[in-house]
Amino acid sequence: MANTQLTMKDRAYLIMHLHAVKYHNFDCMGVLIGQKGGSNEVIVEDSVPLFHQRFQTGTLEVAFDMIESVYLKGEQKIVGIYEAALPGSLTGGREQTPLAQYICEQVHAQFREAVFVQVKPDLNAADDELEVEEQLKGSQGLLFKKFLVN
Repeated sequence: MANTQLTMKDRAYLIMHLHAVKYHNFDCMGVLIGQKGGSNEVIVEDSVPLFHQRFQTGTLEVAFDMIESVYLKGEQKIVGIYEAALPGSLTGGREQTPLAQYICEQVHAQFREAVFVQVKPDLNAADDELEVEEQLKGSQGLLFKKFLVN
């Protein structure tokens, strides 16, 4: 499974990007919807923003039930999650928050090829003295990093 290829449709990428940018002061998390492509391919067709602040377990269960009943069509399933965590939330060199790890484990139990996508800002700390355009020079905006859930 280490050679799994991830194909992401524009819509899924755009929704993750907008969620992370709109709520840049919070940890953001969402669900990836798609299907298994070839023998080693996962196709992410859409993403659904879940949280950008605190949540309760009941809310998570309701969110997954709604996604399964409203969003999934045909062969689609929940294929993973994405997270845009603030640097302070990723202590000890971790790649994901404990919440993201827990949700990944739940998704992996249902879909063995589940993926985790980490959305990280490629920006320096905001500087009120510099214009936004100057702060963004040399930046790629958001970086996306893929992991397989084991």
